[in-house]
Order: sequence, then C-alpha cells, then structure tokens
Amino acid sequence: MEIKYTILGLLLYIALAIYLLTFVTRLLRFSKLAKALYFLGFTVILIAFGYRWYQVRHIPMQNLFEVFLTLSVLIYPLSIFCRRILQVGGETTDALIAAILLVPAGFIFSAEPQKLKLTSIRPRAATRLRGHVGTSWV
Repeated sequence: MEIKYTILGLLLYIALAIYLLTFVTRLLRFSKLAKALYFLGFTVILIAFGYRWYQVRHIPMQNLFEVFLTLSVLIYPLSIFCRRILQVGGETTDALIAAILLVPAGFIFSAEPQKLKLTSIRPRAATRLRGHVGTSWV
C-alpha cells in the first residue's frame, strides 16, 4: 500500500472523497446536491489527469496507476451518455464505481512514471527469420 504525498495524490484523495459523498447523497435522495458533487468530482479528477499528463509529457496510459486514473476520468462522461442518450439510469452506481477505481490509483499502484527506451523497429523486423515483416515496409 502506497499513500501519495504529492499534489496528484491530494487531488486523487479529494476526488475519492467527493465520489463517496456523491454516492451517499444519492442514497439519501438529495438529487441536486448529488449531481453537483458528481460534477465537482469529475472536475477534480480531470485536473488530476491534466496534471499527470503535464508531469509525464504523454497521454497517461503507460502503467496501471495511469490506467485507473484514466478510467476514473471516463466514468462521468459515460454516465451522462448513458443517462441522456441510452435512457439508462444508475448515477448512484457510477459514483461508487468511480470511487472504487480511485482506490487502486490512490493506494495500491505506484505513481512513478516509467522510462521507456525509444528503439527502432526496422532493424529487428528485417532479420532473416522475419522476412515477411520487413517486406511489408518496402
């Protein structure tokens, strides 16, 4: 378990608390407050996503921390799409799912960015064993 003592970690924990509060207010039937909190949680996690993107200088999808961060960003737009276009409810469950997605990002996976080596594909693919791959580039 790894607690993140950074600005990104703070944003994750704030969004997690807001999504849990959204879930509780939805259960207590405070619909307008729940909608406002749900949007606020999305705004906070979107800021965290943008901050991470700026921090690592690429789209945050390189390790599991970034994947869970991205999934938690996508929950709100998908929830709105399902409610307005598909006429399917379930914002209560969606807020809970968003909070559950933030738990691994906030507590389990490391936020350390991976350093990937930039290598060329051509020399490896042009070997005798993979001649068919090399001919597709000619």
